[in-house]
Amino acid sequence: MKKIFYHSDSALSKTGFGRHAKALLSYLYKTGKYEIIAFCCGYNYSSPVLKKTPWKSVGVLPDSKEELKKINSEPGRSKSASYGANLIDKVIQEEKPDVYIGVQDIWGVEYSIDKPWFNKINSIIWTTLDSLPILPSAVERAKQVKNYWIWSEFATKALHKLGHKHVKTVQGCLETENFFKLSKEKREIDLLHLVRLYI
Repeated sequence: MKKIFYHSDSALSKTGFGRHAKALLSYLYKTGKYEIIAFCCGYNYSSPVLKKTPWKSVGVLPDSKEELKKINSEPGRSKSASYGANLIDKVIQEEKPDVYIGVQDIWGVEYSIDKPWFNKINSIIWTTLDSLPILPSAVERAKQVKNYWIWSEFATKALHKLGHKHVKTVQGCLETENFFKLSKEKREIDLLHLVRLYI
């Protein structure tokens, strides 16, 4: 069984990355083919709320109040710590995953690219890049990442123009079970309601 280390917002978070994590990790978990470790931004390592997921979820911040106080006292360190920079090496070493998937804005996962383990396991950076021009750090990192996935087609095309032809568009996941076709009657009622709202 392959072990996937998924680095992003928790599937329990009410964010775009959280909804994406819930859809993707729920699907992967149901296949029964993968052991999943979710490394969850913004949570303490042993946060009780993370126990609600059927896969293993751990937070990116230390449990120790003293360690957190020290991190917060150093300028700029608390932001990188909330994305996992302080604990990622320790958790990677403990878990020994087969695959690393970093799903976040580029500044939230780019430090992983410089880690000694990054190219020793199958690693993916899956980032949004939702505006032009492309951030210079994202362009620079494209040179270093074999599996560089972008949520937006226009950003992928921009990176291709800059010579990074290996970059792929892989859009975010959706929970499709909650979508269904409305009846004609319901569509007409909803349309009529919208018209009334805006007239």
